[in-house]
Amino acid sequence: MDSRETSNTALFFLTELHTLALLFLVTAYAIKIAELMQKFSVETITPRTSKTLRAVCYAFALLVIPWRMDSYRRDPLRYAEFAVLHLAIATAIGTFATLQWTRAFCTREIVAIGLRGVFLSGAIVGLVRLCRRIARREMRLISTPDDYFSLLLVTAWLVSGWLAVPFAKELYLIVFLTIGTVCLFYEPFSKLFHYLYWPFLRYYMGQYFGHRGVYPVRPDSADQSVQNYKRYL
Repeated sequence: MDSRETSNTALFFLTELHTLALLFLVTAYAIKIAELMQKFSVETITPRTSKTLRAVCYAFALLVIPWRMDSYRRDPLRYAEFAVLHLAIATAIGTFATLQWTRAFCTREIVAIGLRGVFLSGAIVGLVRLCRRIARREMRLISTPDDYFSLLLVTAWLVSGWLAVPFAKELYLIVFLTIGTVCLFYEPFSKLFHYLYWPFLRYYMGQYFGHRGVYPVRPDSADQSVQNYKRYL
């Protein structure tokens, strides 16, 4: 068997495994969502003080209005890191899931340039975060082996995506599919699965804090609270 036949065999095997990984992940999603639907509820006997639906919408909108969150307002670069990394991961998942049908589309120059830019930016942010987690003592104290491995795995996947686009070289394509398949099988057992909790958490926060009248936060209320706290100190 020559190298060409070996490459075709590997691609065929990875394509089948890739489909299996997607089915496995969808099944894991369904199981976890069913579990969360039974657990997530807001129970309180206090009187409602604001419009709950508006508060829920506000809780979801915080993702795209970082200036309303004190941590990101103080350090906008952290939000930029968050946005770039998660956009790159979402792009990698979308590309991986649809590659069987969109491979020809990805060969277009403008598409390839865009994908490579997103993957490279995400890989750089992932590497920066990994180095920060290793270098800072306070980060090391709260980190688990999964924190390091998950970040390293995602960063390697983004690097392989940057190398693989426009998916013309089979070696890079095989590496991208291999790491992506590992990511999908590993995801339900790692911190990578945390994004599935996000909509449930946002809904819960909107319901709970909206009921208490805390959400939506007025633009001036956070600054006023900080001033009051400093005055108290």
